[in-house]
Amino acid sequence: MRLEGKGKLADHDLTNGIGEHDHHPRGQSFRVLINNQSIPGSSAYEHRVSLGREGHKTIRAVLRGNQNVDIQGHTGCVLIGTDTSQECTGFSIKPYGGSGYPISYMGCYSRLHGDSYLTPALFGGLVRMRDIYIDGDEAVLEFYNVSGFTRFFNCYGMVEVK
Repeated sequence: MRLEGKGKLADHDLTNGIGEHDHHPRGQSFRVLINNQSIPGSSAYEHRVSLGREGHKTIRAVLRGNQNVDIQGHTGCVLIGTDTSQECTGFSIKPYGGSGYPISYMGCYSRLHGDSYLTPALFGGLVRMRDIYIDGDEAVLEFYNVSGFTRFFNCYGMVEVK
């Protein structure tokens, strides 16, 4: 089939009367920018973002903290979740050890398989990611302060839902 001059063709173009949101919502992305958010000791903080509609099934995020990881960049993580709390996985990197020798810790955590958190402390103080999921029409990023004292944290990145 030749498509020159025809434009792009999408699945919805082939069906009459079916809109793009009729059987699944369109994928979305948004930026996360959290600066010096306080979180009490041994407490959770939920960062919620409205998606405008229900029906999304997966959520993915690439987030970073503000600590340098030697010459490689910043602390950070890649997170994957669903529309159910505690069914998520996280991959992360952070500096490790002392004496100026460039060593990095990389880890993989899974709440689905029993881990308590998705990351080590990446975002300042002793703040970790604990969960990422879709709650109806909201995306939820849950941070947890494992310290007994109030801490401030920073988080930057991008989230996609589909």
